[in-house]
Amino acid sequence: MSEPALRRFETWDGLVQAAAQALGQALEHALRERRAASLALAGGGTPADIYRRLSHRELDWPRVSVTLTDERWVEADSPESNARLVRETLLQGAAISARLLPLREEGQLTPDAAAQSAEAALASVWPLDAVLLGMGNDGHFASLFPGSPALSPGLDPHGSRRVIFVPAGTPAPPQARLSLTLAALVEARLVVLAIRGPEKLAALERAREAALPVAALLQAMRRPLLILWSP
Repeated sequence: MSEPALRRFETWDGLVQAAAQALGQALEHALRERRAASLALAGGGTPADIYRRLSHRELDWPRVSVTLTDERWVEADSPESNARLVRETLLQGAAISARLLPLREEGQLTPDAAAQSAEAALASVWPLDAVLLGMGNDGHFASLFPGSPALSPGLDPHGSRRVIFVPAGTPAPPQARLSLTLAALVEARLVVLAIRGPEKLAALERAREAALPVAALLQAMRRPLLILWSP
């Protein structure tokens, strides 16, 4: 277990720059060492600026494989699709030549089948070189929500699954999803957790005593977890 490093920024732009720098450096190191690199990215509105900044970095993008930490069970062109977010923000300019490995492929009938298919498709990218995670006010990360029946297998750091199906639930998530598991994330060479606002900082600070999902991430990481926060 490695203790996480928390860096506080006065502005969101400062956090964006630091996150893009950390992810870019991790990819550069992987490309030097292994001639290939893998990157997993969170969805939602918060990280879009990070992806736009990272897209301008000079990298051997054709050798970079990009996937997602989680995905909603929606069509690829849906405004709620995390794959669409990555295509429209990161995979632009030079970075358009990176290889996108979505968690959901068109034509898959069930989320269970999609999870197994995604795990097989991602077999060549483990362990991930760099991961960007977000966190909700309830302490969830990826799509590992409090109260979900998928939470226990999803948070098992020694589990055999790296991609799982997360059914819709009450209060969350409102839609079925696919998610990377903690077992996949703890293998990563770099994990960056980017959070914004006082509510999320408060959730992070009480994560262990409140047994929030993110507490499992804090406890299980084998390499340093970089936590970036701005108001």
